[in-house]
Amino acid sequence: MMKKMRYIAVMTLVVLITSGCADDSKAVSSRPGSGAKTVDDVIAEQMAASDMSSLIAEYGEYEEDDDASYGETSGASDNSAAATSFHTAEEIKVDGDYVDLTKQSATMIYTTVYNMMYYPENFVGKTIKMTGNYTEYVAEDTGKRYFACIIKDATACCSQGVEFELTSDYKYPDNYPKEEDPITVEGVFDLYKEGEYEYCTLRNAKLCES
Repeated sequence: MMKKMRYIAVMTLVVLITSGCADDSKAVSSRPGSGAKTVDDVIAEQMAASDMSSLIAEYGEYEEDDDASYGETSGASDNSAAATSFHTAEEIKVDGDYVDLTKQSATMIYTTVYNMMYYPENFVGKTIKMTGNYTEYVAEDTGKRYFACIIKDATACCSQGVEFELTSDYKYPDNYPKEEDPITVEGVFDLYKEGEYEYCTLRNAKLCES
């Protein structure tokens, strides 16, 4: 019975990963497609798959286990609470024209990325350096390829993708990373609008040594 409860907690956490951390009604967006997957869609799918695998490895596959301890479910509760942190971070003051996230704590990194999405005007024109995992997707309607750096929060229960555009010095796919590779990217934060949506990206970006 307890293991069944853990299974339910795992499924609840995955729902939070894919939906609770992705409320962008007030934030700048990743590019939408007419029925096509966006950067946010890809990120959500990857997070769901990755975190489901790790949680199952920790708690075990679904099965009856009357001898399990109820206290073992507390970790899922902690992670569920952490999943809401993306919504509760407050606006922060950004000093200077260079923001190096690689030197910040995991909590501060995610808070800063949250601010980029919800208070983008505070970052426009600033050079941003960040470390995360590489992902890409191709818009089905246009065939254009998009690239992003995935940032996870301190508990790894939530993630946010930041789009970037590498300079012409990089040729795809020769010197581009592989999917989910760890990367450090640096570029100038900018906004652009298409239709009714506004998007953010790191322009003139380059890959740095980690």
